[in-house]
Amino acid sequence: MWLIIIIIICIVLTSYTIHDIYYLRIAKRNPKTHNDPAAVNEWPLLTCVIPAANEEGVIEAKIKNLYTAYPSDRLTVIVALNNSTDKTGDICTRLGVRVVESAPGKQPALEAGRNAASSEYVFVTDADVTLEEDTVKKLVMELFDSPPDVVAVSGYCEYTYKGESRIGTKMNEHEHKQAYLCELQGERSSSAIIQGPCYVYKKSSLPPYPAGAMEDELSLAIEIARQGKRAKTHAGARGFQYADTNLPKLLRMLTRHAGRQIHTCITNKDIFFSSRTRGYGSFIFPFYIFIPRCLPLVTLFVLSIPFLTSISFPAFLLGCIAIYIAVLILNPFAALQIAAIHLGWVYFILYRNKASVWQNPNRESIKRAEGEG
Repeated sequence: MWLIIIIIICIVLTSYTIHDIYYLRIAKRNPKTHNDPAAVNEWPLLTCVIPAANEEGVIEAKIKNLYTAYPSDRLTVIVALNNSTDKTGDICTRLGVRVVESAPGKQPALEAGRNAASSEYVFVTDADVTLEEDTVKKLVMELFDSPPDVVAVSGYCEYTYKGESRIGTKMNEHEHKQAYLCELQGERSSSAIIQGPCYVYKKSSLPPYPAGAMEDELSLAIEIARQGKRAKTHAGARGFQYADTNLPKLLRMLTRHAGRQIHTCITNKDIFFSSRTRGYGSFIFPFYIFIPRCLPLVTLFVLSIPFLTSISFPAFLLGCIAIYIAVLILNPFAALQIAAIHLGWVYFILYRNKASVWQNPNRESIKRAEGEG
């Protein structure tokens, strides 16, 4: 029994390391290169879909940003309003942008935008994301040059924040590393997640957005792998999104994110070791997504050590707290992630039957739903 427990703990603690070493060795043997967008003379027609709910403060700047990121004569912008109650739609109409209405929630908005798109290539981006100059072109070019089984290519987002922030720096380091690993995954199999703030896909090949999905980035990547297709990531295609680095607010955001990922893992357990996923279900999903979310099992075991030995529990607990504080000082974002995974399980258990908590992007609706719990 003890041997089994120790083996499980070792797997949980080393899952990221095993995964990272495997892909970094591949990268060393076969370094990834990207074509230069400046060499392209004519770009394909592209429809940009922006899911939006009460984004009047940022939508105009977003639309202007898009028209500088891709040739305007090849670009059509569609704003998919989902339960928006402010002047977002009026601003879009004034700017000559097409507006479509959808049911509440991001998934219905994404599907409505997809149905309204007239081109084969569709770019999805959030209203509060500012794209670097060549980001859209890099993603379109990567998808255009990829094999037919690749149906989507995503970039990634770094965060902007007020003043100097150690935790903000660590957040961006984490996001860049995740994008790089997802790029390596996409070359061999399929990227673990689709970065929701900026990705491009083929309309005729992308599977339908999973109905009722709680974590659209992960759910879409799983659905692509389940269909035997692939998603890729371009680690050089970047956008920027503002983040509040206030610790309580950031922990709350990470907790909801962890809870949604846990829910998605549990509801898609059939993907484990599926032979149709080209390694996604047998290696990427278990080692990169699911096993690290089992960290609370390690915590329970560690906290049980005093009861199985002669160690004083209060002294042991103080030692554990001291170690966590040290991690918080050295890498505050990693410490918040550890806490968020534990709280994410609590969040999942409490609100697993409240769809509004998971799906509705309106913060006030989330707060009301959580208050009902």
